[in-house]
This record gives sequence, structure tokens and C-alpha cells, in this order.
Amino acid sequence: MQVTLNKAGRNIVSNAHVIQKESLLTIKQMAEATNLSTSTIRRMSKARKERRTYNPMFSTVVKLAQATQVSVDDLVSGKLDVK
Repeated sequence: MQVTLNKAGRNIVSNAHVIQKESLLTIKQMAEATNLSTSTIRRMSKARKERRTYNPMFSTVVKLAQATQVSVDDLVSGKLDVK
């Protein structure tokens, strides 16, 4: 399955939101857990709410994956199943 850059960005933002909510983390706690700034987490959250495309830097995706123990492929492809 081919995933376009815009679709990948939407999947990453959506999956980050799912992880944050399932883990019951605030934006600040998510930022601390992923070693990302609160502004990055807020931008991702805002893009998801407004249904805008947000294409994070690859280093951001790697930090999200490492901190949440989810593969980069699963974050990008939209195959995340956190339940």
C-alpha cells in the first residue's frame, strides 16, 4: 500500500493523539515522554482538530515511536491498534 506524504502526516498526528489519550497523558506529559516540545505536541493536536495536514520532521516521528514503543511504520501507515 502506498502512503502519500499528506496521508502519512495525518496518520502520524492521529496515532499520536490515540496514544496520548489511551495513556491519559496531558500535552505537557506527552511532550516530556517523547522529548518533544509542548509546542510541537500542540501543533499536532491543532492540525488533527482542524483536519489540516501536518508533516512532522522524521526526527519527531522517531521520538514518538521510541517513546511509545510503536514502530515508525505503524505510526506512518495508520495501522496502530492501541487497545
